[in-house]
Amino acid sequence: MCLAVDPFHGPALYGELHRPDECRFRGPHHEQGLGLFAYGVRVGAGIFFIGYSLFQVPANVILERIGARRWVFCIIAVWGLLAASNALVQTPMSFYAVRFLLGVAEAGFFPGMLLYLTYWFPRGYLARFIPYFMI
Repeated sequence: MCLAVDPFHGPALYGELHRPDECRFRGPHHEQGLGLFAYGVRVGAGIFFIGYSLFQVPANVILERIGARRWVFCIIAVWGLLAASNALVQTPMSFYAVRFLLGVAEAGFFPGMLLYLTYWFPRGYLARFIPYFMI
C-alpha cells in the first residue's frame, strides 16, 4: 500500500495523526461535571483545528523574525501551561476556549522544529531524520 500526501493536506494529516483521540479518553467527569458528551468533545477537537489552521502563517512569520530556538521554547512553554489549564476547565465554553488557544499555541511547533532540524543536520541527512521526528 502506498500513501501519498499532497503538500496542502500534509499538515492537516500530521495534526490528525499526532493528536490523541479525546473521545476515547473522556471520562465520566466530562459528562457529569462539564456536561460534555461525545459531541461536545468532538466540537472541542474541531475548534482546536480552527485555531491551528488560522495561526500557522502568523506563527511562521514570528518564527522568521525571532528565530527557531526562541520560538520553539515559547511554544513549548505556552503549550504546557495551556495543557495544564485543562484541569481548571469548569464549563463547556471554557473547554472550547482552552482548546482554541491550544491550537493557536501549537500552530508553529511543527514548522519551527523542521527549521530547527535544518540547523542540526546536513542536507543529505535531513530527509532521514525528519521521519524520526514525526514518529
